[in-house]
Amino acid sequence: MQGIGFSASSTSGSAIAADLVPASRLTEGIGYYTLANTIGMALGPGLGLNMFQRGSWWLFGAGTLIGIISLVTGLSLNYERKQSSVKKSSSVSQTPPHAKANSKLDMLFEKSVMPTCLVILFTIMPYGAIMAYIASYGINQGIENIGLYFSMYALSLFVVRLGVGRLSDRYGITAIIIPGIVLMFCGLIVLGWASNLTIFLISAILFGLGFGAVFPLLQATGYVFCSPDRRGVESATLFATADLAYGLGALILGIGIKFLGYAPAFGGLAIFTVVALILYISVLYPRLKKRRNVSKQ
Repeated sequence: MQGIGFSASSTSGSAIAADLVPASRLTEGIGYYTLANTIGMALGPGLGLNMFQRGSWWLFGAGTLIGIISLVTGLSLNYERKQSSVKKSSSVSQTPPHAKANSKLDMLFEKSVMPTCLVILFTIMPYGAIMAYIASYGINQGIENIGLYFSMYALSLFVVRLGVGRLSDRYGITAIIIPGIVLMFCGLIVLGWASNLTIFLISAILFGLGFGAVFPLLQATGYVFCSPDRRGVESATLFATADLAYGLGALILGIGIKFLGYAPAFGGLAIFTVVALILYISVLYPRLKKRRNVSKQ
C-alpha cells in the first residue's frame, strides 16, 4: 500500500510541477522540485536509523505523522491542469489498426523519453545501491555515526540544486550533466577506498554534488521531448525507470558484496556512471542538439 501511494504521489507531483513552471525556467523549476524530493529521501535513512535506536514506535510514529501532514498538504493544493489548445489531427476512427494496437501501450509509457530513461537507469543504479548498503558498509568498516553520510549527501544536494537550473539555462544542459557524471564517478571511486569517516564524507560530497546536478536535468529533458498533455505519462515512465534502477542497483551490489566484498563492490559501481556518460554522449545528446537546432529555425 505504501508503494502504491508513493508511486501515485511522486508521479503526479512531478507532472504538476512541470505544468506550473514556465517553459523558459523548466530546468530551474524541476531542480527546486527535485531538491525537496531528494533531500527527503536522503535525510530519511539517517533519521530512520536514529529513531530506530530509540525504539520502533518512534520510527513508525514519526512516519505516520509525516504521512498525515503530507496528506493534509496535498488536499489543500488548488491545482488546475492547463488544457492543451492543440487537438489531435485525427480521430480514433481514422487511426490505422497498427496505431490502435500501440495506443494501449502509449497509455502506460511515453516512447519519446526512452533515451532519457536509458541514461537515468544507469545514473540511479549507484544511488539505489548506496542507499541500500551504505549503513552496513560503514558498520563493516568500523565507522561510528555512519548516518552522517546521509546528512552530508543531503547538504551537497541542497547546495547544488539551488543553482543547477540557472547554470544549465546559461551554459546548457550538457555543460552541467557531463561534469556531474564525472563527480559521481569520483565519489564512487573514493567510496571504494573508504576506511574512515572522513573519506566516507568526501565521497558523499562528490556523489551528492554530481547526482544532484544530473538527475533534475535529465528529468527536465524528458519534459522537453514530450507534449504537455503527455507529461503525466512521461513522469510515470521516468519514475518507473527510477524504481527499476533502485532495485537493480541494490540487487547487483548485494551480489557484488557477496563475491567481492564491500570495498571492491562499492568501487565497481563507478562502471554504471561510465555507461551513463557513454549513453548520454552517443544517444541523448544528439537528440538534444537536433531539437535545439530545430527550435532556432
